Amino acid sequence: MSTRRVADLRAELRVVRGLSLRWFREVTISPVGLTVMLAIKPVLWYLLFGSLFQQITMLPGFPAENYKAFILPGVAALMAIEYVVIGGKCVVDDISTGFIGKLWAAPVSRSSVVGARIVVMATLNAVQTTLLLGLAYADGVRLATGLPGAVAFVGLAALMAVAATAFSLFVAYALKYEFAFSMVTSFLVLPVLFVSNAFVPISAMPAWLGTLADWNPVSIAISGMRALALDGWVWADVAPAVGLLVALALGFGTVTAWTFTRTLESEADLLAAVTLGR
Repeated sequence: MSTRRVADLRAELRVVRGLSLRWFREVTISPVGLTVMLAIKPVLWYLLFGSLFQQITMLPGFPAENYKAFILPGVAALMAIEYVVIGGKCVVDDISTGFIGKLWAAPVSRSSVVGARIVVMATLNAVQTTLLLGLAYADGVRLATGLPGAVAFVGLAALMAVAATAFSLFVAYALKYEFAFSMVTSFLVLPVLFVSNAFVPISAMPAWLGTLADWNPVSIAISGMRALALDGWVWADVAPAVGLLVALALGFGTVTAWTFTRTLESEADLLAAVTLGR
């Protein structure tokens, strides 16, 4: 690797570090909000859904005896998919306050800005998922793959959060306005989750809904995590989940970086027009 390339890489990492710290400060400025996000949500979703649907294990052929073990991947997916809503929220705020416009004049890589936001969200999700697994362990749930499987489980959930955040950033940069962003992202989360195998097996769904769930990327990701929780290292389920999530993360990340550049250009053009108008 050339000296110039090494210097550019170090510069990009400094940008990622600086912006990550900025967004971490915004997240941690409210201890109440941070506690709700990292600790209370995992407990609430795990206990609520685990208690609400636990009798479903009595259905013939249900694939697990312990329903809380069955929904563990579903709860992890729910928390990861929520990053579709919250991942781009700060970006919308930065657009409205003009911070994003200032980045146009800064010598920074667009991918560094996108990457910094993804680092923050993936880290928060990893903490959430770790706390969720700790709660499940205290409740008597044991993963079939043990500690290595728990690490892989957290990694898959974080990958899902990365893909969700990248998509969220794409929507934020494309729409720019908070109301439109909130309406689009909040509309997507629940249908995508409930048309999946998060809380019931696909075999228990009506045929048309089962077909949709089969093609839902969230179902594929959940199947990978569920294999780690219930069945062991079933690579027929784990490998497709990893491949799909990596592809989605890279795909949405690339599109988001391009959309971000277009957003900066439009902001710069608007600023130039206002300046000339004066």
